[in-house]
Amino acid sequence: MRHQAIYNLYSNVTYISDEKGAFDSNGNKVSINEDDVNNEITRLQAQEEQDKINKEARIASAKAKLEALGLTTEEIKDTFGL
Repeated sequence: MRHQAIYNLYSNVTYISDEKGAFDSNGNKVSINEDDVNNEITRLQAQEEQDKINKEARIASAKAKLEALGLTTEEIKDTFGL
């Protein structure tokens, strides 16, 4: 997730080495702000968690709608894997 945070913050970064740092397309080292990177990591983690919650809510909504149409829980699970 650290690499993604750096790519998100520094559009000129094309390569990241965990040992050597971040580099642009010319091989020049790009200076990065660790506080900004850590904040972006936190934002990405929160977004990932929210995406998971949203997916679970969509699945629950789909199940409820299918049940309202008269399908049983077993039919829904067998047919859609929900």
